Amino acid sequence: MNDISRTSDMPSASRSCDAKGKLFKKGDFVSILPAFQDAGDDQFTWVVMADEEKGRVDICPVNSSLTIKPVYTLQTGQITLRPANT
Repeated sequence: MNDISRTSDMPSASRSCDAKGKLFKKGDFVSILPAFQDAGDDQFTWVVMADEEKGRVDICPVNSSLTIKPVYTLQTGQITLRPANT
């Protein structure tokens, strides 16, 4: 039996993992990939609320006009890091 690595298990963004293998960190700005967006999601600036855990991350729109901002939990394969200057 051949031992073949699955590429779907690899991080989607081009950034090295820390010592614990985590890619997304609290405070990172991310974008939701188009295949997983709801209407209007591309109008928000999304920030990671807590370090990635078990392949999931909580994100929140920072430019929402809502008094209580929603927090969404997504799988890390559904988001990508945004460049620091955007």
